[in-house]
Amino acid sequence: MLLLFMVAAVVSIQAQKTYVLLTGVNNYGTGQNDLLYPVKDAKELKQVFDRQGATVAILTSKYVTRKNIDRKLDAIMKLAGPEDKIIFFFSGHGCPSAFCCYGFDLYPYSELAEKLSKARTKQVFCFIDACHSGSAQFSITGGNNLEGAQPVFCMACRPGEYSVEKFLFGNGIFTQTLTKALRGKADYDGDGKITLSETFKYVHADVKDKSHGNQHPQLAGSSTLFDTVLTQW
Repeated sequence: MLLLFMVAAVVSIQAQKTYVLLTGVNNYGTGQNDLLYPVKDAKELKQVFDRQGATVAILTSKYVTRKNIDRKLDAIMKLAGPEDKIIFFFSGHGCPSAFCCYGFDLYPYSELAEKLSKARTKQVFCFIDACHSGSAQFSITGGNNLEGAQPVFCMACRPGEYSVEKFLFGNGIFTQTLTKALRGKADYDGDGKITLSETFKYVHADVKDKSHGNQHPQLAGSSTLFDTVLTQW
């Protein structure tokens, strides 16, 4: 009986899938305020999740439109079952309450959260590397009841702060640190599994240090999901 239970548990774990949508905008099509590294940010995270066996979609620069994001998320939400994980990542410009798609078309965090809250799985995580991204927590909750917020948002900075990219790192500071965390640097207990809480602990400390205290990552959402394993190494 014990053997059957163990086999069933293994099958259940193997059946769990991760669906990832990565987006990054370098060129905004206006000839002004372009960025250097968001596309690289997305591509490097793709390598991380490809190694995990995740199903990964990526959109870059002119393809990062609200229509394309919605289309990809709709497809992912149809595939993801109750035990699966959904991860959304954006790197690019941001403003209070929204991130900036190609052409500076705004995608409000409230609309992103509303869409993803309809997924069959509750294991939904959004990583946002954009200026003022901490404002997402107020857009999705009205500033109250962060404990029950769905989905979980991990944001590069506080609402009034800027998310910085640096030539020295070849990435946004937040994404560079996030990538290292997911590749194993955040494995504080040495079990080979990187949880959301471990990831945020590492990212918060490293980003604060590299930005000389000018950038503070934020985490908002249900604490019941903080021990969710994001990667294994």
